[in-house]
Amino acid sequence: MGVNSKSSNRDRNRYYYLYDVLMHYKETLGERLIENKKILGNAVCLIDPHTHSTHSDGRGSVSDNYEVAMTCGLDYVYITDHNTVEPKKYARMLEGISWGQETREEPHIVLLHPEHPYVPEPGTALHDILAGARDRGSFAFVAHPAGQGTPRESPEEILARLRTIGPVFAMEVLNGIFQVFRSWDVCDRLAVKIWDRLLREGRHVAPIGTSDAHEPFGIGTAWTGVYVSEVSQNTITAALRDGNCFASEAPLLRFGINGRPMGAELVAAEGDELLLQLQAVDSAGLRRISLIGDGRVIHSFAPDGEHDFSATYPVAAGHTAACYRVEVVAEDDRRAFSGPIYTIPEKGVGRD
Repeated sequence: MGVNSKSSNRDRNRYYYLYDVLMHYKETLGERLIENKKILGNAVCLIDPHTHSTHSDGRGSVSDNYEVAMTCGLDYVYITDHNTVEPKKYARMLEGISWGQETREEPHIVLLHPEHPYVPEPGTALHDILAGARDRGSFAFVAHPAGQGTPRESPEEILARLRTIGPVFAMEVLNGIFQVFRSWDVCDRLAVKIWDRLLREGRHVAPIGTSDAHEPFGIGTAWTGVYVSEVSQNTITAALRDGNCFASEAPLLRFGINGRPMGAELVAAEGDELLLQLQAVDSAGLRRISLIGDGRVIHSFAPDGEHDFSATYPVAAGHTAACYRVEVVAEDDRRAFSGPIYTIPEKGVGRD
């Protein structure tokens, strides 16, 4: 056996070893998410609305992405290649797969279910790109607003750009690009800080979690949970448009105020009681759950490793508009972020 043959076998063995390790990790994650859904009652649909395949700059086929997504315990995976809708044909072939598109020019927008590729003219303003995406797809969101891997802009520069979109939109707060184990990194931390600032300004911004996987084993690092009566493209996009969703790396959660779901807007007079109702689930154990109002922690719970935690926390409505959300941290530090719920003063008083 020659030197080249030995080297080729060694490389092949290394590849298969790494493949087995990563697939085992994804299987373990899948078991965790399946158990989480059983605890919660299987009412939630887990989707990854942002992945790439060999139809653009991804390294795996559509079927490779699908295999890993199902192994990870996800219910639906979207193939959102740059400036093409070629993966659309696979949506008719495999249950649990759908298509979308990501624009190629910065800033990137992901749109779901476009009939034809959407290619904005270079230099088009962000709010115009997003408006065009909304017109052409069933749902659209801002991808990796704080950068990928390393922030490229200051928080003020990012905020200035996002403020041009308008009062209501969705953006990624978890983006797992360049990762295979989990998403949470410096860009995600910055995205959450920016998200809170936008919410404090009175904007309605739904959180999206995605892997942005360019290699199939990146899938599972982050995803979005939606509450739907049945799993279909239409029900999923309706929940996303309503903001009835959460971004997560593993924990599942429910959040409501006076019976209203995530994304809802409710009118309350000053002094009215608001009952903040939450449930967090993780079979790996829960470490901390925080209720956040207008970007500030108003109460934290320490579940001490419990797998299923529920609580109701009362607050009094103020004289100005406000928003509330929930943040969950599991024992292994994986995180989840609820969609906000917005309160509006009965007399229409704005924010201070």
